[in-house]
Amino acid sequence: MAGPTWNRAYIRAFSFDAEVRALYFGSHLAAVAVFRGENSVRTLEENEHFPVCDVAVDWSLPGVADALLDDWMDGQSELLLARLPADGSLTRELELAARSRGSEIAICRSQGDAFLPLTGGVDTVRSLFSGRSIRDSRKHEANLIQIGHLTVHHDTTISRALLHEAFELEAAGWKGREGSPMAAQPETKAFYETLAELGSRNHEMILHSLRLDGKMIAFELATRSGGRMDVLKIGYDETYAKHSPGNVLRWHVIESEATKGEIASYHFGRPSPWKTRWATQIGDLASVRIYAGLAGRAKYWASIAPRLWAKENLGEVVSAVRTLTGRPEAQVFQPRRTSAPPANRVSTPRPPLRASSPPELSLTKVPNGFPGLRLARLPDMGSDLEITGIPDEADAPADSTVRVTAGAATSEAARARSAS
Repeated sequence: MAGPTWNRAYIRAFSFDAEVRALYFGSHLAAVAVFRGENSVRTLEENEHFPVCDVAVDWSLPGVADALLDDWMDGQSELLLARLPADGSLTRELELAARSRGSEIAICRSQGDAFLPLTGGVDTVRSLFSGRSIRDSRKHEANLIQIGHLTVHHDTTISRALLHEAFELEAAGWKGREGSPMAAQPETKAFYETLAELGSRNHEMILHSLRLDGKMIAFELATRSGGRMDVLKIGYDETYAKHSPGNVLRWHVIESEATKGEIASYHFGRPSPWKTRWATQIGDLASVRIYAGLAGRAKYWASIAPRLWAKENLGEVVSAVRTLTGRPEAQVFQPRRTSAPPANRVSTPRPPLRASSPPELSLTKVPNGFPGLRLARLPDMGSDLEITGIPDEADAPADSTVRVTAGAATSEAARARSAS
């Protein structure tokens, strides 16, 4: 998603007012990013077609993160980068650069990236699934073979006719009935046509298909480069739904890629029930907001302050959060929520939570776009503290809750709640 193929196709198809910023060190190209700037906010361009977002950067250059931040914040009070790998180089280095200059920064967890690792060979990948799922797929494939001649195709040169065959198959299914297939919107159709055309030149795109007597009955359109494969669109012929042609095709894709050993991970994008049946891991993604100058700082605090000062027990909320995180110097509403600390940062051990009963804590939320914390004293469990994360995206999954119990003794109510 950071390379020229994707971005050229996207800009050409959607015809938005793109701001392409190229950073040079002398004559050496150090980074290229595609932005949309609106109302003093520079935004890394992305939409529902992007599985993840990223920027092409040469990280071997010293000081490149500081140079990027200087360039990207030029004339802007706010920078928004959505759906970045939470522990990727861009998120990590920008955070270090922003904190070193005292800029306000909020890193909020985004809906993740579901994927299946394909390393270790076919047997290793098969071991990640139940024997029943493999047997069911083999049974469905045998049933399709009984009906006609079954073939599997992996096309890295995607002709316009081949792509349109996939368009028609998708439109014949539930997406067609809901009005959301690739071919429904001219811009979307043009995007995938251009992406297939440009990607076919250097084998960065692939169309997997399952055919019965020459007719396409299932397909997956994906990007395939940099050691990863990202599924963009899928479809199947509902006439053969009871034989699960999409699952039969996916097993062929998994076994083919695991055998070749060129692709390390098979990505499905935002988690959903069907995706999590295949994905064994969820990669952490994050939205990063950075604020610059007095205007940015004012914008940041102006969004939060009205809701904070109205709360009666703000001091207790701040104290409890700082004690819990073991970071008394941390800003309460900017917790880092990634699975591992960024490089070159030293994590201090967290002190144990004291068992003394905390005072009653009021409900505290912050505006959309910032991480939030809800803290509540549970009256029947004197030493329990409940912390609930409030996602910043409309399509994010339900709130997640963590309960921390201090001290060796736990009430029966706490035990029952923990068991449930």
